[in-house]
Amino acid sequence: MVSALLQFNVAVRGGNFQAEVARQRYVSSYGLAQIYAALGDKQHAMKWLQSAYDERAVWMEYLKVDPVLDSLRSQRRFQDLAKWASSIPEAALAEFD
Repeated sequence: MVSALLQFNVAVRGGNFQAEVARQRYVSSYGLAQIYAALGDKQHAMKWLQSAYDERAVWMEYLKVDPVLDSLRSQRRFQDLAKWASSIPEAALAEFD
């Protein structure tokens, strides 16, 4: 995953960290959701969590315990995604690795 310091620095400078980071390496949808959540941008964080859900990303199994996403927990869509993530067996997630 991309360094949080790099992401923070780009965001603070007002740059588009997605574009900046994409030039360097791949960042998962779940990782982008974490970045936006850490920056306080709930709308974009939820957009990228939805994308991670659509991809059936293995990282979704951490949804309920990831402290970076604490600011999103009160949102209905987050609760729906967390319910989905806790209801699927590990074998189903493994097939999407």
